[in-house]
Amino acid sequence: MREQNEAGYYLMTELQGRVELAADHPGYEHFHPFWELLWADAPVRLSWQGGSRSTRAALVPAGLVHRVAGDGRPCRLLYIGFRFPDGSLPQGERLSPLPVRLPTLDAAAEELLALPTQDFFAARGEVLALLVSVKAEFQKYGEAVQKAR
Repeated sequence: MREQNEAGYYLMTELQGRVELAADHPGYEHFHPFWELLWADAPVRLSWQGGSRSTRAALVPAGLVHRVAGDGRPCRLLYIGFRFPDGSLPQGERLSPLPVRLPTLDAAAEELLALPTQDFFAARGEVLALLVSVKAEFQKYGEAVQKAR
């Protein structure tokens, strides 16, 4: 018997991690050659060239210089770096982070944050499932980029 879940596209995870941020953590400017999904259990301050917002979850485009800082409350932050080898998502400094609002994201991220360290880093299937769950957000982003061109 075979059971399979099709993602509908090919993706690769580049990194996954979690950190406890102090309420006044200043954050550090950085960028990645891959997309990043951020999720926090309390708002963080996400800043990039041309903008800033308080958010709990966002998709940060590849190549965008950004900073994640504390926003007045301590929090736990989950971050997952990923890419689509076929280049199906845009990248570059002209793009802005996309807010993500999905009930399934909250539940899945909470579960990942609660895992012991060894289990967290072995949870590749759960991480891929989490990325697949935000597929609709990827599609909305791609449509918005196409309209802007």
